[in-house]
Amino acid sequence: CIRDRYWSRFKSCAESFSLGEILNGRPHYVRGYIGPLDSVLNYPIYWDLTRTFKGSSFQALTNKINELEGIYGHELNYMGVFVDNHDNARFLHGYGNWDNLIGALVLSLIH
Repeated sequence: CIRDRYWSRFKSCAESFSLGEILNGRPHYVRGYIGPLDSVLNYPIYWDLTRTFKGSSFQALTNKINELEGIYGHELNYMGVFVDNHDNARFLHGYGNWDNLIGALVLSLIH
């Protein structure tokens, strides 16, 4: 874990948009990195997004989106939504439903 002070100094020297990966699903914890970083990957929605497209109810995903809108406000628009990455099992691993993967990818692009 790299301290907030480092990211603030790095961002001012780099003069670029900074997007961090905070592998944590707790929205308020992840929110603490926005400021020192310009934005972060949206791990708080990742878990609900993948569960929904692997067969769970859309209601849980809707509830999570509403919760995150209340916590992040306009910053939610800058957060990186993703379906797959190198730190987690791939969406198709052990599931294999291409149609649901496509649905999850589409939602990640439009949200």
